[in-house]
Amino acid sequence: MKKLLSILGGLLLVVAAIVGIVFSLTAGVTGGADDFFKLVKSGDYKAAYQSTSKEFQKATSEEQFNDFLNQTTMVKFDHAEWTSRSVQNNLGNVEGTVVTTDKAVVPVTMDLVNEDGKWKVLNLRPVVGGLQPENSAIKDSKTAAKPDLPSDDEVNALVTASINDFVEAVKAKDFNTFYGNVSEVWKTQTNVAELEKAFEQLMDEKIDLGFVKTTKPVLNAKPELDQDNILVVDGMYPSKDANFMFHMGYVYEHPKWKLIGITVNFK
Repeated sequence: MKKLLSILGGLLLVVAAIVGIVFSLTAGVTGGADDFFKLVKSGDYKAAYQSTSKEFQKATSEEQFNDFLNQTTMVKFDHAEWTSRSVQNNLGNVEGTVVTTDKAVVPVTMDLVNEDGKWKVLNLRPVVGGLQPENSAIKDSKTAAKPDLPSDDEVNALVTASINDFVEAVKAKDFNTFYGNVSEVWKTQTNVAELEKAFEQLMDEKIDLGFVKTTKPVLNAKPELDQDNILVVDGMYPSKDANFMFHMGYVYEHPKWKLIGITVNFK
């Protein structure tokens, strides 16, 4: 008989929560774009470059950045008018126009990444004309929004790390470490006390889950991305008494996949 221990972060509920979070985060994305252009407007191009993401700086030198600003006339930045904004996980995009001091209008699109708690430029390019820095890490915003599937080894490592964190949390009756390793998206939806309440029955029954640390997980199917780019992973840890089943979702938060929901039971 299937014994349901606890369910948390069902993917349908997670998807609904993400939709709400998207709307609340878009203001931060445009704020990040505005902060970047404030530095450009002040003439402090070095600070503007240093405010961009690690990925941008890795792909584009400061010299290329300065050439880009000059060739696109953005060195004459006066103000921006944003007509479109979107957020998906920790990646954002804004589109609009840059108006220069001599009244030129430059249509632009910007990709941003939430890095160290701040929205930073990942890619910046004019929609018409202008120059995109060569060797830019991400050329297209749609490509940036859809992460690549991790390899089988990477998935196994994700599962192992998440389940080990979970087992230790249950054993210690303390979910602080587990909570610290989940996605920022999930952290906005729950806290440590709620996690401990959700898995209270499992902790009280003192079921020994130590066997999972010496057992390889068996996946039910090849992990795949759902329509919201959540990596869905289903599987189990086989045992002679009862298989430990898990259903987990991961979201890509640059530069790592992070847990966004977990369901466990014995069968």
